[in-house]
Amino acid sequence: FNNPGTYALSKIAGEFIVSAMKHFSILRLAYIYGPGISNNSFIPQIIKSAKEDKKITLFGNGEREQDYLYIDDAVNMCLASALNQNNNIYLGATGISVSNKEIAEEIKKYTDCSIEYKSEETGKSFYFDPKKTFKELNWNPTTTISEGIQKMLV
Repeated sequence: FNNPGTYALSKIAGEFIVSAMKHFSILRLAYIYGPGISNNSFIPQIIKSAKEDKKITLFGNGEREQDYLYIDDAVNMCLASALNQNNNIYLGATGISVSNKEIAEEIKKYTDCSIEYKSEETGKSFYFDPKKTFKELNWNPTTTISEGIQKMLV
């Protein structure tokens, strides 16, 4: 809500429209990852680089952190929210932020690649506290980042 750009304004408008319904759940999902995701976001991009170029390049020392939610856990959260009778906004996250370096090291375990560092990291880290969502939906993510990366690499 602090000086939102066009994309954020469209999200806010969508939430406003949905919240006018008699029964609703608004889901704010963190970074979704899993097999078949082939966009140009961080995890698919470095998996591709590890497989094709045999190296992963990280900015800074890989310290940037992100909360990653595995696709199956996101689907289960959607189902839990659809079955919930309360009108609410839910945060789809694990509550665990993982560094780019940790992700790269996990991928390296299963590929023949090196990890290189360059320049400075300009991206910011993201941290979320989804405890309220866990309690209200009686839902918890079950896939660890290690398990999720393994599933993407097979």
